[in-house]
Amino acid sequence: RAYPSPAIDKMHHGCCAHTGVAFYPKAEVGRLARRAVELDIATAIHGMGNCAVNTVMDAYENSRRGRSSDAVLRLEHAFVAEPAQAPRMADLGIDLVANPGLAWLWGEVFDMWRG
Repeated sequence: RAYPSPAIDKMHHGCCAHTGVAFYPKAEVGRLARRAVELDIATAIHGMGNCAVNTVMDAYENSRRGRSSDAVLRLEHAFVAEPAQAPRMADLGIDLVANPGLAWLWGEVFDMWRG
């Protein structure tokens, strides 16, 4: 997993503050994704929060740059992501794996994190 707790940019009165904890630095997420694509290994990275989702999307985009690969790129959860992130996710061909049970169980908490 890239992020064990949601890593999000929380908007408050027009200012952006980062909350959450990254399990791996962005560079390491990128390195791992790039190596998986080089080996044609399907990859699934957990990402909760818009920062985590951006980190995963950046890693996947960079891992495919200049390479031909059919490896599946999955983004697990992506809760607390922004709707504006969806088109990029689709353009990159990322398979989003959501867990409706988590959304139902923790939805109010996710809304609170989102601000």
